[in-house]
Amino acid sequence: MTLTDLAAAGAPVDEVRDALLASLGLPAGPLPHALAVFDPAALPREPWIWPGMAGPDA
Repeated sequence: MTLTDLAAAGAPVDEVRDALLASLGLPAGPLPHALAVFDPAALPREPWIWPGMAGPDA
């Protein structure tokens, strides 16, 4: 799934950003907050699967 696919499916940009940051063990929110604590050595080594969108029917 690409960012274009997610946008077409109605995924809010902030939700996509926060899910990707969480998958890397980083705090949600503006990128400067995540960059302030970013440590390449702490990146997860296991695969990650997009959890989907909460949406109104979740």
